[in-house]
Amino acid sequence: MPRLTPERLNGICQALDCQPGDLLEYEPDDSDGKVVKIVDVA
Repeated sequence: MPRLTPERLNGICQALDCQPGDLLEYEPDDSDGKVVKIVDVA
């Protein structure tokens, strides 16, 4: 999976006319607490 750079996220949000928070959600992981998952918007 390619890295999700700020530029790529900006392009996705522009194309979908949305905000990053509409696509991503922070969900702590037991191992390191730094997991971000993609939100199901369907």
